[in-house]
Amino acid sequence: MECLFAVVNAKRCQELRLELHNRQLLHPKLRSVKHCDEVGIPVKENATGDIDVQCLDDGSFVLNGIPFCIVQKKLYMPYPTVQRLMQVVEALMRSKGLWQENLVAEIPTSWEKYGDLLLFNSNKYFKNPAWCEAGPELWTNVCLVLNGNRVALKSHISPDGFRTPNVQLMWGESTWVDCVDNGIKYSWDVTKSMYSAGNASERHRVARFRCDGEVVVDMYAGIGYFTLPYLVHAGALLVHACEWNPDAVIALRKNLIQNDAGGRCIVHEGDNQKVLLNVAYEIESSKFMAYRKIEMSSIAM
Repeated sequence: MECLFAVVNAKRCQELRLELHNRQLLHPKLRSVKHCDEVGIPVKENATGDIDVQCLDDGSFVLNGIPFCIVQKKLYMPYPTVQRLMQVVEALMRSKGLWQENLVAEIPTSWEKYGDLLLFNSNKYFKNPAWCEAGPELWTNVCLVLNGNRVALKSHISPDGFRTPNVQLMWGESTWVDCVDNGIKYSWDVTKSMYSAGNASERHRVARFRCDGEVVVDMYAGIGYFTLPYLVHAGALLVHACEWNPDAVIALRKNLIQNDAGGRCIVHEGDNQKVLLNVAYEIESSKFMAYRKIEMSSIAM
């Protein structure tokens, strides 16, 4: 089986994927392949013929300012990942005398992966008590097939006002995970904070703002979804990040440090409606001091 791959620098992978998705040019079944600092995104055969895709003299392509190359690669796929997972899990359950035909519907066909942590929706998958009876061997086999080292199950969001995830670690030790998006590294505890991959397009839009010299107030900043793009890419002079969830604040401070942005961000922890008054006072006070400095300099001259 042969497929076309759009090969792009890993730092711009999410941008290109979004552009291709919006134009319905992504391959519907295959997944991206990473090699060193490049990512190959599987695309449809008509990808290079799209009106927005420009072909350069050297044979490379550009889509909305994102450069990439097209390569044709032969794929050897004796078993798709989902099919292989089903075979391995069913064989294990049969060997333990735990197999039931209705368990087929509870073997995952989709999941989230953050680093080496596999996150499954427990409202759909692994619901039957028989899975627990299989013991740790179930999770080690799942990790082997999906190339992971940790397994967690998620359920409905907790109605605690913080939208705390209802996540249980089934295999592994640490619940902290990392994700790099648009050149920004995010870290968070999956059992205490949320990460929405679905708002990537908005994060990337914010990253394209020109905020040089501007002061930004980010309410309900979370782990830094938008605070970091303002600082790392948009060039904001200062960001006041307001967040009331203590666990999210811990992740936010960690993310500011690991992206070298802590010096240009003030974190305000507490009820955002109350904190906002303090933020407004600080901003106005800093303006007043700046005006006074200019005024005194004028008098001295």
